[in-house]
Amino acid sequence: MRNSITGLCNFLNFQVPVIQLLLGQVGLVSGEQMLSIWRYVVVGAVVIAAVLTPSTDPLTQILLAGPLLGLYLGGAWMVKLIGR
Repeated sequence: MRNSITGLCNFLNFQVPVIQLLLGQVGLVSGEQMLSIWRYVVVGAVVIAAVLTPSTDPLTQILLAGPLLGLYLGGAWMVKLIGR
């Protein structure tokens, strides 16, 4: 059960930039809007990591929240660079 939850979390993490690019191309959000809420994204990623990690140690939570933040910020910068 734990491996399937971890696999699902990783799958969803890697979909974040794809969803951001789609939303940016459609024109629903801009890169500036995505980058302006980075503080809320940090809190949300840490909370999501705390809920989804199978153990209570902070290292595992950081290892899940870090890539999620990196992928979100990378996707937001890509939307900003594409400039639609």
